Amino acid sequence: MVKNKIRWITIKNILLMVSSILILIIPNIVGGGNLNFTYYLLYIISKISILIFFGIIILRITKSYYYSYLIIGIPYLISSIVEIPNLILLSKYISTDVMKALFYTNMIEIEEFIGKFYLYSFLPFTLIGIYIYILKKYKFISYNLYSGKKIIFTSLILLSISIGISTYKYTNSKYFTYPGAKNLTYSVMKTYYIEDPPINLYYRIYNFLKINRNINKYRSEKENFKFEVSNSKDSIMPNIVIFVIGERIRYSNWSINGYDRQTSPQLEKIKKLVTFQKHYSNGNETNNSIPLIITEATAQNFNDVYRQKTIVSLFKEAGYETSWISNQSNIFLYLNNQNEPNKLYILDKNQIRSTDLDIIPIFDTILNKNTNKKKFIVINMAGGHGKVPARFNKFIPNTSGKAYPFIAQNAHLFINDYDNIILFQDYVLGELIKNTEKRNLSSVFIFTPDHACHLFDGGSLFGYGSDNPTELETHIPLFIWGSDKYIFNNEVKYRNLIKNKNLLTTNDQLFYTISDLANIKYKTFIQELSFADSAYYEPKSRYVYTTKQVFEFKK
Repeated sequence: MVKNKIRWITIKNILLMVSSILILIIPNIVGGGNLNFTYYLLYIISKISILIFFGIIILRITKSYYYSYLIIGIPYLISSIVEIPNLILLSKYISTDVMKALFYTNMIEIEEFIGKFYLYSFLPFTLIGIYIYILKKYKFISYNLYSGKKIIFTSLILLSISIGISTYKYTNSKYFTYPGAKNLTYSVMKTYYIEDPPINLYYRIYNFLKINRNINKYRSEKENFKFEVSNSKDSIMPNIVIFVIGERIRYSNWSINGYDRQTSPQLEKIKKLVTFQKHYSNGNETNNSIPLIITEATAQNFNDVYRQKTIVSLFKEAGYETSWISNQSNIFLYLNNQNEPNKLYILDKNQIRSTDLDIIPIFDTILNKNTNKKKFIVINMAGGHGKVPARFNKFIPNTSGKAYPFIAQNAHLFINDYDNIILFQDYVLGELIKNTEKRNLSSVFIFTPDHACHLFDGGSLFGYGSDNPTELETHIPLFIWGSDKYIFNNEVKYRNLIKNKNLLTTNDQLFYTISDLANIKYKTFIQELSFADSAYYEPKSRYVYTTKQVFEFKK
């Protein structure tokens, strides 16, 4: 009887220990699922070994199972709470870019996220509940560990097992080339420990803080920055230049681009509208792509976003009166550039939920303002994050504002939601162009979004901001329109746009194209990078920036 009781206590303790380990390495269990069985098993053994290694060391210091599990469990638990939803939605561990997106988001986007993904909100609470339950059990287990030498020996064996497995996995990967002993150690540590839970989350936070330091580091350089415009009194400059930045907008869901649903009836009616077929974003996350769109920086020279002023200041130097209408004001946090335009209009002030329809009356007010100056208007829309008015609820069934879980079974609902967003964006863009056309002035209009997204395709639900950018995340629309007077004054440029619309173009070249369309010449202007120039040089590769690395995609 006594032996059976002891055996039962031993079994309970073993089960408790196994449970306490597994609950802490859930991100590793889920994230390693794409490996073959042998590698997956080795990966999990490695993670268990390193966890027990640190557990033994802490236990030796605290001499308490309760406090040891508390100390080692909290950083693991915090990591799991953040990593698990990211794994479910993006099939990746959290990246620095996702950290930036979380930091810069606003309440409207948070509400949207909760509405779609509330199904997963129980996960953190479940995890915390199980952890607390296990932690309480450890209160009743007294410390009784064998000699110090055996502890050290056991822990070193476990550490060796973990490092040995990680090194074996790394050296047997298909991308491995021997980098030398020193670099091999660094590569193994970074790949299987630093960029792996639980350390990955804290490493990404560290990287994010480094990025924020860059803003302060280059502040004085940016304040003194000048484009050195050489032709600010050029009479051929258009009277009105409008640059509209969309949000989370795919190329493929516009009927004007060949989609089998009529999602862009307004733009299809507009004459002299040029739509580019192979246009790509140079970032797959708003906080990376917006700075690259509005500065001369490229995916390969991202730090230039902190040194330079934006395209708004270029137009100010050229003598334009500049206005910015923002329906996502958190974008100004990326570069702290809200003081550059002469006039700033914030639609989502105090987190008030507006729609992109609210852009139109403010836009008309700017157009109607009597001034001797030419006008440069930047508009950043809510786009794919915005609310769609009921009259654009054409594609049904959809979520109709209800909180359906964002799962594959509901794909048709969310695809219809998205197509209604495009239909709504089409209306707003059409109204902006038509209202500009009524002024009968030399005017040019440019629209492109920051990035695209997956939509239950390409192996991802949520769809953008991954560490490995895809075609679906970066293929975006680009529409350029010119008024009759603009085309009369710039016929060659317009013909060049039509000639180049089927070539590879990216947002790396958009700054030069917009300045060229406005006939603004400045010190660092590169003629061959403008889509509106006959000398435009089609790139052989396109580049996408993520905080982790720059990706090259061959044409």
